[in-house]
Amino acid sequence: MATLKWRSDIDGLRAISVIAVILYHYQLLPLMSGGFVGVDVFFVISGYLITGIIVREVSEGRFSFLDFYDRRVRRILPAALATIFLTLVAGYFILLPGNFAVLGETSAYAALGVANFYFLWNTDYFDAAAEMQPLLHMWSLAVEEQFYLFWPILILLVHKLFGRSSKALPAFLLAAVVVGFAMAVWVVSRDSKTGFYMIHARAWELALGGLLVYAPVIGRRLVAELMALAGMALVLGSVFLLNTKMTFPGLNALYPCLGAALLLWPKSDNTWMARGLSLAPMVFIGKISFSLYLVHWPLVVLYRHYGTGRMPGLSEALVLVVLCFVLAYLCWRFVEQPFRKQRKGRVFNVSVGAAVMCSVAALGVAVLGLKGLPERLPSEARMLEAYAQRTLVEQNGEACWNGRRTPKDRFSKKDCLALSKDKPNVLLLGDSHMMHFSKAIREAYPYVNFLQVTTAACSPVLPREKGTNCQYFTNFAVNDFLKKNEVDAVVFSGNWSSKDLKKLRATLETASKRVKRVLVFGPGIRYLAPLPELLAKSYMRGDSGRLVKEASIYRRVESIDKSIENISKGLGVEFFSVFRALCSSGSCVVKTLDGVPTHYDRGHLTYEGAAFILANLKSQGLKF
Repeated sequence: MATLKWRSDIDGLRAISVIAVILYHYQLLPLMSGGFVGVDVFFVISGYLITGIIVREVSEGRFSFLDFYDRRVRRILPAALATIFLTLVAGYFILLPGNFAVLGETSAYAALGVANFYFLWNTDYFDAAAEMQPLLHMWSLAVEEQFYLFWPILILLVHKLFGRSSKALPAFLLAAVVVGFAMAVWVVSRDSKTGFYMIHARAWELALGGLLVYAPVIGRRLVAELMALAGMALVLGSVFLLNTKMTFPGLNALYPCLGAALLLWPKSDNTWMARGLSLAPMVFIGKISFSLYLVHWPLVVLYRHYGTGRMPGLSEALVLVVLCFVLAYLCWRFVEQPFRKQRKGRVFNVSVGAAVMCSVAALGVAVLGLKGLPERLPSEARMLEAYAQRTLVEQNGEACWNGRRTPKDRFSKKDCLALSKDKPNVLLLGDSHMMHFSKAIREAYPYVNFLQVTTAACSPVLPREKGTNCQYFTNFAVNDFLKKNEVDAVVFSGNWSSKDLKKLRATLETASKRVKRVLVFGPGIRYLAPLPELLAKSYMRGDSGRLVKEASIYRRVESIDKSIENISKGLGVEFFSVFRALCSSGSCVVKTLDGVPTHYDRGHLTYEGAAFILANLKSQGLKF
């Protein structure tokens, strides 16, 4: 077993990891598309250091769970709980009630060390919605805390059972890495969210670091230099070559973890790479890396909440990075260091740590229970922001709505595709941007029998990803139902993007051969943040709607709208511009005549907004 001692190059590797994460999250270096792997490097480092401590103390017969958790409490909880608490304080002044209530809930999970469960159940790490969660990054800390709970128990158990064998613990660690990695690949292939957030798919990364405790010291200088060079190449290659479109973690996590392992591997002499990592600036950043990681994400997310939701520009991002370092240093100097050094008593430290955890969690639960304290806002702002609580299903029902993973047999063809002999039969086909019209269009045209096939995140074009609900329902509607049944018209509507245009042309050509009339609703205006929140903030600032206008995605939607119109004209398909029903000359209608926001989120219409647009489309000639 290698002798563990403080290594300045490990601080340097921490610096590389946290810099990669910050540059990725702040989008300061677009080529750094895989900066998120810095977290995986942290896992390997933690596994190496923590396992070394446990194994040494177990081997010497002086391991104590109380001592171990006392050190973990003093190392992690003060800075983590301070970050959660201060984020709640900042949220009180910056966030609107709905977002503040969500922050309260995530704070409770984060304080109790189970943030990964919250985000598993509620969002995907790479989703747009996740980007606006101030405590999203706490998932990784939760994984580490859960690792600390079971890891010493397993090591102690192996030692008790096979204590006389010097090979027992390294064999256990090797098995943990191999089996854990295989499990991670299997889990990720079936459920990427679980694979990303859960300890059983990440434990192998920490175990890999632990295995290095038993790695033989590399004595040959050339071998050591080549290993270090290969390690850095793997880490940096992962940072620059991996991206969010690739399956992760799974197999792709092997590269940064193996790279970190090669850099951590004990060597008899300092390599050139180790000397570079041991430079004073790198060591300093490594020392404050935990606090840097904690503060960097809430800072940029709260900045975005205060504004339009856009990522900061270059100058703003650089200012935020500087502020990030200042806050991290203060946290390290006045929170991390004092608590790490204090020795009041093991029972006292663990008890107080648990009490503070529960207190911060209780504060978060209180914020959630009080619904984000809406009393902080003027009544008009509260009224506007409340519309952000609407949902698609609440407004339009769920009978003909297919989720991305809901069982296909839940869709009722009898209820959603029942043909009428007395009324015109019109099929509504699309995604949520068709669904948000479903109630309003039935009320606007009561003499029409509307059939409906709507599927989440599924613009109605073919082909789609095989095996998905999207592929199944779009293919069923176009190539089965329309082929076998006489329908008077079909209306296509979706959250159209430029990637859909080629497939849309082909899909409309196919539909035109099977239906008398084919109609297409163009894209609607979209915003960088939920419109009700933008309206509420704009009202509170008295900026006459400037914030809302800045947050509109106008030119891109206008361009897609025009492209779909041209495709439709070329095919003889009827086109209706949802975009022009709301927008002209660079500005858009954002509230109905009754003062209701046209959208309840970034792109979905309120019922009132849908009715407003349909009245406008009627004037454009929409009839059945």
